[in-house]
Amino acid sequence: MGAWLAPGLGATGLLAGWGSSDDDEAAAPPQPEQPQPEPGQPGQDEGLVSSFGLAVLPDTQFYARYAFAEAGNQFDRLYGSEPFLAQTQWLAAQAPALKIPFVIHVGDVVDQAGRPQQWEVADEAMKVLEDAGLPYSILAGNHDVLAPVGYDSDPVNGTDADRDGVSPLQTPYGLMLWDRLIRDNHQIFMTLNGHFHGSARLTKLNDFGHAVEQMVVDYQMAYQGGNGLMRFYEFDLSNNRIRALSFSPWVPQKPAETLNEFDQAMLTSPNDQFEIEMDFASRFAGFNPGFAAAAPSNAPLAAAAAALILDGFTDAQPPVRTPASGPQDYPQVAETRAHWRFAGGADGSPVAAGAVIADLSGNGNDLVRAPLSEPAGNTAQVEDLAWTADKHYNDPATRETTLYVEGAPVLRNIGGAVGLASLGLPWYVGAGFWDGGPPNNGFLDTLGEIRIVARPLPPAQWLTARAV
Repeated sequence: MGAWLAPGLGATGLLAGWGSSDDDEAAAPPQPEQPQPEPGQPGQDEGLVSSFGLAVLPDTQFYARYAFAEAGNQFDRLYGSEPFLAQTQWLAAQAPALKIPFVIHVGDVVDQAGRPQQWEVADEAMKVLEDAGLPYSILAGNHDVLAPVGYDSDPVNGTDADRDGVSPLQTPYGLMLWDRLIRDNHQIFMTLNGHFHGSARLTKLNDFGHAVEQMVVDYQMAYQGGNGLMRFYEFDLSNNRIRALSFSPWVPQKPAETLNEFDQAMLTSPNDQFEIEMDFASRFAGFNPGFAAAAPSNAPLAAAAAALILDGFTDAQPPVRTPASGPQDYPQVAETRAHWRFAGGADGSPVAAGAVIADLSGNGNDLVRAPLSEPAGNTAQVEDLAWTADKHYNDPATRETTLYVEGAPVLRNIGGAVGLASLGLPWYVGAGFWDGGPPNNGFLDTLGEIRIVARPLPPAQWLTARAV
């Protein structure tokens, strides 16, 4: 089987089989039939298959944004290595064993196209593939161009993983590509998409009645901007299977003392690890009737990739958390400026518009539930708000603010500022601001308790600690 990747399609890569179609002026020369082993011959009995691998690098924008001095070297400073570089170094080293002839980068290589330092980080990482002689493609995402003409006008709202984070959600741009490019091109059997957050997949029938497998792969909103997660596909031509794995070659490199429950080297959810049945000969018969798999010559590659990633590595277990014995079972801090506890309503019921969340510190910094209809066009829903344990830790000595979630430091932190820097905008809980615009993007989880303190606190004084 041959394949090509069509660049320049906005966060979408297309995989298509090679061969001639009925519309070709001249038929391709006949291809010699590949010998197949008979039952009992070497190859089948030894568990060998005829397969090859394909590697996909999802959006790397935050790896590039936070991996240089001006941005605080947030990866190397904490972990002694960088995820982008770890990905390409692993691919360069393992490509021969995993029979990877090509690497696809789905776009958004950097986060801010006008910052040369981010391109330098990306260039260093991608040069590893060049030096290894491993071909790759890069699709220019909206973050990679100075003037994103022709890209979706709304780069934030929407995701190819629906509101439940699992089901596929078809975007207007994706539907346009389906109607104008994919559905009537018989050779396209698979699309790989980035830009929108999460992982999801969808099977659709084209105009010829054949399946087209559509997948989105974008881990940028996961821990540490993606935590080095990437995608590997094994095309098993002997068993008519496509096997998908999602894993991080960076997580096993991180120092053991830095690992936490969010450091997963291998993802196992149905959207991250799966198999697709595909009768390649039948699927390609319309344009390559002579297709046949080569003789089995290698062990299954997906299993080999998993073994390489997990060799000697064990996922960190969540810490044991002691529930509070009462509403005051947490360390009291005199410098508390605001303290909000989101409790009191019936389970599953919405908080009424205008309801007041009292400031428990006594400083009068109450929160008011804003109408979901404001600002105009707001798509937030009550169901978007959910339990969390977010904390900001600001250190005036280093002029850095670090956000912790369940005790784990996240990536997108503030540098060069004392206190909780802002744009002079009102505080919103349960929404965010994009580029100084109106609040949007509600939390896709629940919200529990928030406390703001005038000094940095050690973990023993966080709300997750107990008073005794």
